[in-house]
Amino acid sequence: MWNYSGCVEPLRAAIEYGACLIDTAGAYGTEEIVGQAIEGQRDRVFLASKVLPRNFRQRDLIAAAARSLRRLGTDHIDLYQLHWPNLTIPIEEPMRGMEKLVDEGKVRFIGVSKFSVRELMNAQAVLAKQRIVANQVRYSLVERTIEGVLLQCCQKNGITVIAYSLTAMGLGNNRAVDSDGALHKVAETCFK
Repeated sequence: MWNYSGCVEPLRAAIEYGACLIDTAGAYGTEEIVGQAIEGQRDRVFLASKVLPRNFRQRDLIAAAARSLRRLGTDHIDLYQLHWPNLTIPIEEPMRGMEKLVDEGKVRFIGVSKFSVRELMNAQAVLAKQRIVANQVRYSLVERTIEGVLLQCCQKNGITVIAYSLTAMGLGNNRAVDSDGALHKVAETCFK
């Protein structure tokens, strides 16, 4: 739901037609509209949100989650993710906060976003009771750098990869960096 400026109706229609994952973040400014869209049908969606690195101190993370829950109009977030790494706050801080949120039933699953293999494994290593279930990373037909070590690490450890920027911020951008002709190959395969 990054950069979404529409109203509630398209979101409700998407849910009606089977969209079941809604990914938002406190930083996107869309949690309130998502909350309106899922009102009365919360059980039909898997709701993901993210916390900014400036809120990685345990007390700040818990307060940020409370604000997200209030804006979303729900009592729990299915997947709560660290929005990107913060090298100034030890990873133990947000991970303790994440486990506390799971213990309290405010979050079902812990995730991260834009974490490298090292960052991912360090974050997992400090969790006492939970495990990281997802890493949201840039991945598209032309941005495929995760296909090496990071993708293998996630597969080996049962960590779901959630792709963002599937169109590399627009089809025109894909074409500009598609030196291997991936888009053309996909089009030929799909439209024979």
